[in-house]
Amino acid sequence: MTMKDKTPSAALLLNHYAALEFASEEMLLAAHAGQWDNVTRLEAACAVVIVRLRGMGEGVSLTESQQRQRTRILQTIMENDLEICRICQQAPMRFDALCLSSAPASTLLH
Repeated sequence: MTMKDKTPSAALLLNHYAALEFASEEMLLAAHAGQWDNVTRLEAACAVVIVRLRGMGEGVSLTESQQRQRTRILQTIMENDLEICRICQQAPMRFDALCLSSAPASTLLH
């Protein structure tokens, strides 16, 4: 097997990026639903794909169309990640508000 045979194809590379995009969309849905265990599980799955992607792109030439597709995917992942971070920042406030609204008044004074 030659070195060229070991180089992944552009399609395989883009499939990995698409898998990340799908996982980030699922993470966003889970975050909106407050399913933090699922967010964590999907984040771990993304880490595995990212490890595979490291170095995979070396030697792979993407067409202009494939470059645009890769860029679009990366943009979507970044947007999803920002939204997940926003939801995470609001989650403690929601939890605090829930606890305060359901706590008896006497416990709030002590």
